[in-house]
Amino acid sequence: MAHHPQPPQAADLLVVSGLSGSGKSIALHTLEDLGYYCIDNVPPVLLEDVVATLSGNQEMVRLAIGIDARSCRRDEAQLPQAIAILRAHYPSCRLLFLCAEQEVLLKRYRETRHRHPLLSPTTGLHEALALEERLLTPVRLMADYLIDTSRTTIHTLRKALTTYFAQSPAPVLVLQSFGFKYGVPLDADFLFDIRCVPNPHWDPQLRPFTGLDAVVAQHLAGNPVFATMRQVLQDCLCGVLPLCVADGRLQIRAAVGCTGGQHRSVAMVEVLADFFRQHQHQVDVWHRELSGLDSGGHGPQ
Repeated sequence: MAHHPQPPQAADLLVVSGLSGSGKSIALHTLEDLGYYCIDNVPPVLLEDVVATLSGNQEMVRLAIGIDARSCRRDEAQLPQAIAILRAHYPSCRLLFLCAEQEVLLKRYRETRHRHPLLSPTTGLHEALALEERLLTPVRLMADYLIDTSRTTIHTLRKALTTYFAQSPAPVLVLQSFGFKYGVPLDADFLFDIRCVPNPHWDPQLRPFTGLDAVVAQHLAGNPVFATMRQVLQDCLCGVLPLCVADGRLQIRAAVGCTGGQHRSVAMVEVLADFFRQHQHQVDVWHRELSGLDSGGHGPQ
């Protein structure tokens, strides 16, 4: 039976899980750079004892523990139960879960030729991926942080993790543009659809540019629908941000989408970022479809 000493005041316990190939190893390496003491692939039966031992060390006030589907293959309920016990004993405990679309995971495994941990002589890659997703679904539903890496580069994943977990006294507002035709970001706290704004894509002179270019930004700024949507989004975020901060959240992610994520959503995110920076908010911006990544995904392994 594990002994549960009172964790140090600054203790930060993070459980890291996710689908194989979605970037868990990269996440742990990044967290290590952020000052976490990281341990990977801890069996659920040892989770309490490991945390109880390390939390008593004043030099290890930030702990990150990696777990995966191998931990729950024989007993599907064991891992969720172990996480629930940790949360009960350690109020600072949070769960980060990384995922990606099945087609993207298949492509990554085929490109890297890594062996899936659940692969066996009688189980193909498709079956292994499906089994892993089923085993980890209860864990995914418990997640405090969910990051979909289907269209995320290693660089942007590191940036997102730094935004989430770097020690910072001020909450961060992350504004993300995206294209609906490439999929909705699963890790967004708030999702806004501005496809009602006329699309500059249909103007041959504007099509080669993006919302980062002045010619597109000025064109949209003069559109009354864009101005109305900007005001609606500003009012909405101004209303919910204080509630999120009061709830103790250090990161609030708002995603703004148009059809292709090139013009309208990009320009809107830039306008919103300027507004909230002027009002003394810490703001981070990510334009997903301008990352140079194709729709098939070549993200973290």
